[in-house]
Amino acid sequence: MLVRIKKLLQGYSGIRFKIMKEMNGLTDESKFAALKGNDLLLHQLLKRGLDPNESDNNERTTLHIATFKEKENCVLLLLDYGANPNIRDSGGNIALWEAILGGHETITKHLVRKGATLQSGDVVVKDRDILKMNKITRVLNYVGFGLQEL
Repeated sequence: MLVRIKKLLQGYSGIRFKIMKEMNGLTDESKFAALKGNDLLLHQLLKRGLDPNESDNNERTTLHIATFKEKENCVLLLLDYGANPNIRDSGGNIALWEAILGGHETITKHLVRKGATLQSGDVVVKDRDILKMNKITRVLNYVGFGLQEL
């Protein structure tokens, strides 16, 4: 699988280091496809039996990455192939929280439709997130959580 990534990157040698650094040590094709939004590559991998719940050394799944990078087509593919939207990474985050923090309304809605849920303790607001709270509230209202804006 890594060979195919190398072939894909051959035409992009000038940005190869940047991409590998951005992947944070993620070397498999599914993570690369999600990071770059390459839904065609991701679809081929899933059709060939790739586990949609595979995780990296930080326990981040391909769904976490596609959600964080706002790659909606990749998120939909992963969910269609059975990706669990409630898997937690090593920081305790689920893909739904990534979508909410990023203000990705449509991805948030897709995740909720496929069973993603927030539980008590899931919503840990860090200082840097306070400025995003009104946007987060709008996203939560959009998917039916019904909160009041700050």
